[in-house]
Amino acid sequence: MFTLFIALACFGQGPELAIQRSEIDLGHVAQGETVSATIDFENIGSEQLTISDIKTSCGCTAAKLEKKQYQPGEKGQVQVTLKTAKLQGDVSRSVTLYAEGDSLGRVVTLKANVTAATTAQAD
Repeated sequence: MFTLFIALACFGQGPELAIQRSEIDLGHVAQGETVSATIDFENIGSEQLTISDIKTSCGCTAAKLEKKQYQPGEKGQVQVTLKTAKLQGDVSRSVTLYAEGDSLGRVVTLKANVTAATTAQAD
């Protein structure tokens, strides 16, 4: 019984990163465009959360964090851009947010349908 009490008392302690959406659909995009999205998150834990790292799945994707530390209940955003110059068809790229002490991270998938750019013909 005492062990159960300790386990229950520890539940919900510390920082906890919650991502609003695990997938962002960017829709149809013309090849060569750079598209942007926002990843919204919140510290739903009871202690300060520190974002220790953000990794993208390829060089065509970039992510920018407004700050690294978030108090309990505080929300934040990561601005993400996807360059489509070398992409075509159905595309899926990932952005992974790592909180201090969390080795698995939280993955957000960006999806887009990149259509070939058309060139204007001279008369």
